[in-house]
Amino acid sequence: MALTLGAATLALSLAACTSDDPAGDAASASTDGLTPITVGAVFTTAAVPLWIAEDQGIFEEYGLDVTITQSPNFAASAPSLLNGQMQFANAATAPIITAIDNDLPIQIVAGVQAEPADPTLGDDQVMIAEGTDITRPADLEGKTVAVNAVGSGPYVGVMANYLADGGAPDGINWVVMNLNEQIPALEDGQVDAIIASEPFRAAAADAGFVAAFNAYRAPGIDVIPAEFTDAVLVASTEYLTNNPDIAEAMRNAMIDANEYAQNNPDAVRALLVQELDLDQAVADTIYLPGFRGEVEPADVQAMADAMLEMGLIANEPDATEMVWLP
Repeated sequence: MALTLGAATLALSLAACTSDDPAGDAASASTDGLTPITVGAVFTTAAVPLWIAEDQGIFEEYGLDVTITQSPNFAASAPSLLNGQMQFANAATAPIITAIDNDLPIQIVAGVQAEPADPTLGDDQVMIAEGTDITRPADLEGKTVAVNAVGSGPYVGVMANYLADGGAPDGINWVVMNLNEQIPALEDGQVDAIIASEPFRAAAADAGFVAAFNAYRAPGIDVIPAEFTDAVLVASTEYLTNNPDIAEAMRNAMIDANEYAQNNPDAVRALLVQELDLDQAVADTIYLPGFRGEVEPADVQAMADAMLEMGLIANEPDATEMVWLP
């Protein structure tokens, strides 16, 4: 399930978002000795580790009293993140790289979603009509492809694979449309391919469409690392500087919660039904993402380098500065 970052985030006035108390209320211990934390979460599969940490008592184990607040997107979370009303937020990795490139003072703390080990089971797939002459990324040259947002993680993944496969930089005709509009457009022949995230990948398969290749890892192309962390938990740099112990506790909680999610797919599907009101039949058929709490700077570097090549960021990226480590 895709997360995107609205362009409004990149135009935030940082002066308007700062606070005299960058830690917010998080540094004050609650009556039960736990540290209160507020997390802004886009409710997709990228919120699963947060729900698991809450349900399984993992936050409490690490001394955290966490309130999970639903947010429509990271653009909505960012002002509260910077002024201290919110301490952490989830977001897709690629747009976070864009935000950091645009001088938003945030860093990646942990992963909340990753690509699975088997790319054919990834929850972001390039879907086509059966018999279409698209079997590898370079075949997209000259084709019309629907995407929910230019600069989204799946868009970056497909473009990185396409360029690595020898495609011309301007060779794809991209059409931006909502995910729920893409299957009808494919059915009507308006587009040749769509980048479908769950549950739309499952819906496209039910409609008779087939996967050409994984959006992040096409066969034989290794431009995006295996099991790449495609959604992350972030915090403001100021908060991380002032509260390293709390940040480390949150990071460790996410590592444990991701491990639980990875090893308990039935629990993940049950949470999707419970928290997202997903129909049980849909929850049973969607491809689940991988879950990985530790974020390697090298993985982020590969994505950032690809984004620089395609002109999505302007500055030479240094992932060691993007990823916070205790």
